[in-house]
Amino acid sequence: MKTVNVRIAAAVALALAGVQAGFAAEGEELEEVQVTGSRITLAPGMSTPTPVTSVLAEEMESLGPNQIIDSLNALPVFRNNSNANQSLGGQNSGGANVNMHGIGANRTLTLLDGRRLVATNRFGSVDVNILPSMLFRNVETVTGGASASYGTDAVAGVTNFILDTKFEGVELKAQMGETFRNDGGNKEYGIAVGHSFMDNRLHVIGSWSHNQLDRIEGVESTNQKRSYLKHWGYVTNPSATGPALLTAPNVVPTDFGTTIQFNAAAGNALDRLVFDGSGQQFSKMPFYGVGRLNGGCNCQSLPSLDLTQMYQDNSLQAGYKGSTGFGRVGFDLNDNTELYVQGIWASNHQVVRWQNVPLVQAWQSRIYADNAYLPRPRPP
Repeated sequence: MKTVNVRIAAAVALALAGVQAGFAAEGEELEEVQVTGSRITLAPGMSTPTPVTSVLAEEMESLGPNQIIDSLNALPVFRNNSNANQSLGGQNSGGANVNMHGIGANRTLTLLDGRRLVATNRFGSVDVNILPSMLFRNVETVTGGASASYGTDAVAGVTNFILDTKFEGVELKAQMGETFRNDGGNKEYGIAVGHSFMDNRLHVIGSWSHNQLDRIEGVESTNQKRSYLKHWGYVTNPSATGPALLTAPNVVPTDFGTTIQFNAAAGNALDRLVFDGSGQQFSKMPFYGVGRLNGGCNCQSLPSLDLTQMYQDNSLQAGYKGSTGFGRVGFDLNDNTELYVQGIWASNHQVVRWQNVPLVQAWQSRIYADNAYLPRPRPP
């Protein structure tokens, strides 16, 4: 009769639970149980002490083949990322800033290979469009406990762009397109190179890329080609019953316009007298029944946008041109130590015009350069 060690039964129980264990030989005591996962391929970010989401560069390209910020917008951890279409009061110049959980770009830390980057605007955030996206290996995001290591600028989390510092060869990229209304063209092209020397101890990588978006603006491109642009807004309900505010299309202010006008007390003969572009003729501002000329929202809903020039300055898509260059030279002193130097050069330019009812109070004293009451400039 064979003797079976009692500890073998425990090992069998572990095996039935899906854990690979080593069995002791017959008649011997089991001294150690080693659990292995040699057949499990761990994705990047799975061996970290904090929860990390890692996305490979190939996956990012499939999520958004244009700018890197378009790819990040598809990830659920990001919310309200800024892009080239936003100017943020003229203080960001088309920069693309990541915003985790919508807490704020200044509370989301952006790293390149685990190292901090110099801020690209006064808000303290980094324009990710300047990073060498063609040399990315993967992008990691940390959302929990990051501020304990990095400080208050990582309260929302950390976005870490990992470079392929051993990139080998040459990669070219070029693409272009436009809307099906034959406007809003976009272009992107770039090159990435890399090569190793001295038995792979010295490695040089570099990239250059250019991205361009054409403006979509003007009444013809925005209002006439796109009938869905109705410029909806809240207006004062003219009826004494019902809600105080109504949602209506084609909303324009009544205390602000593109020419000189008088704003006086309701019922005053001068109230809402509007001059034409010459500054010599004036007439009473027409009221179309939805909203309120004086008081309330100081706005009204028009039957058609052809009755106003209020939105003639609007840009549906900002014009943007951005170029960036990157270079890195690394030398392996040993298996664990590398001496490297790297640099980034970037330039971008944005053209955007926007005029909207929410800006009325802040900009109601705006005077256009062609106003008839401005003195003519003296000849040189």
